[in-house]
Amino acid sequence: MLYFALMRQAGRLNTAIKVGLLVAMLAAAYYQVFHQRDLHDVLRQVRNPLRGLALPWFVLALVLVPVNWGLESAKWRRLLRSLEPIGARKAFSAVLSGITLGLFTPNRIGEYGGRLLYLEPRHRWTGVPLSLVGSYAQNLITLFAGTLCGSIYLRRHPDFPLDLPDWAFPALALGWAIALLGYVTLPVWAGQGLGQRLPLRIRPHVTALRALSHWVLLQALFLSAARFLVFTAQYLVLLRVYGISLPPGAALTAVGTIFLLQSVLPSFAAVELLKRGNIALLVFGFLEAGEAAVLATSSTLWLINLVLPALVGYVLLIRRDFFRSQPPGE
Repeated sequence: MLYFALMRQAGRLNTAIKVGLLVAMLAAAYYQVFHQRDLHDVLRQVRNPLRGLALPWFVLALVLVPVNWGLESAKWRRLLRSLEPIGARKAFSAVLSGITLGLFTPNRIGEYGGRLLYLEPRHRWTGVPLSLVGSYAQNLITLFAGTLCGSIYLRRHPDFPLDLPDWAFPALALGWAIALLGYVTLPVWAGQGLGQRLPLRIRPHVTALRALSHWVLLQALFLSAARFLVFTAQYLVLLRVYGISLPPGAALTAVGTIFLLQSVLPSFAAVELLKRGNIALLVFGFLEAGEAAVLATSSTLWLINLVLPALVGYVLLIRRDFFRSQPPGE
């Protein structure tokens, strides 16, 4: 009797969690869309892709969405291989589920929790540092490309309201080189150096990183670079969709600068669109791009890259039992 009572309680809690996730996700999307500036003009712009010559470009931006997250799931699979090999379908489902939980958590930290639900319970805590390695690789690429683009952009636009000393970008380059060195030596200092000084309860999960080979780390870096190229291409395509015509070099350096500023500013994903839109307005304002078109570009990129995958991830999550291990072959 006690067993069945506990099962009923777990079932009710599962349902409450799933309803709560849906409410939080919809509230985040509503806040993003309806609390931005010039909403009427932005909505008028967003209708443009549905007609005329802009439609094929909009379709291309949509096609790149599964490519973007497919590259991320491939990266996660490679990092997990030494811990728990998983199939491509399961890895892709885990990444989509993570997007759902990340939509309303600080710095999208919920993405890690969504992914770990797809691992065996005994591996979940060890999966955390492995997931962080994937984020580390992505940040390295974003900082490298963003610093390069930002230095070019600021040289072309000295009036940009970002008062940096002359040594700022050389210092960023040096910091990036040190971070890259830390990345490639990760198995050594995590497994034999710093890892051995951590508390006993945490140590086994961190020292598991020593199983990562340099080849796997290089693959993660390559896939991160491929992802950066994909969502940069999406941004450039959507600029064309909304009629923002810029020289390729100017558009590329502006987008790289935007990604750099977005990556260094902490946020909740639930207010990320507002942050993205404001940064994009600031950067593209010096290129004389229309405000409504810039905001429509940022809004559309956020909707197709985060909200649409989050909806798919939610459908996957509601099929799961949060209090029971899932079948290994799922």
